[in-house]
Amino acid sequence: MPSVFDAIHAGLGLAAFLFFAFWLVARKGNMTLARRLEALEGRLAELKNAPGEQEYRLERHDLLWYPLLKYSPAEKKILSVTIGVPHCPGCFVQVKVAGNKDFSCPKCAKSFPGSVVDLSVMDSMEKLVRSYFRQRRPEFTA
Repeated sequence: MPSVFDAIHAGLGLAAFLFFAFWLVARKGNMTLARRLEALEGRLAELKNAPGEQEYRLERHDLLWYPLLKYSPAEKKILSVTIGVPHCPGCFVQVKVAGNKDFSCPKCAKSFPGSVVDLSVMDSMEKLVRSYFRQRRPEFTA
């Protein structure tokens, strides 16, 4: 019996073609989404492993200090502590060296002794910042 090509067969052929075309478009979209998801997961892992920073405000020796502590959340480890430059407590401006190793505020001209940036003072402030951080996050190590 000879096959007859009629409207039903044409409709089924068109439906099969449309199904195949939509399947290809959806597959391409899924592959694009999968690549994007992979890239975002990589970025999230980078952000989780990125070192965190905690800034403190200390008032010591008639000066303001803004030490910065860096830590690794993935390793639960304190990476570094930077004490920074002292600031004038009245003006909140960084003090400058004013000859003879003394410091003075460029805004209000208040002077401070040069011994405030002694190594022992810096070490004590670093220990203090580490202790403040460990009080809030005891799981971190030095």
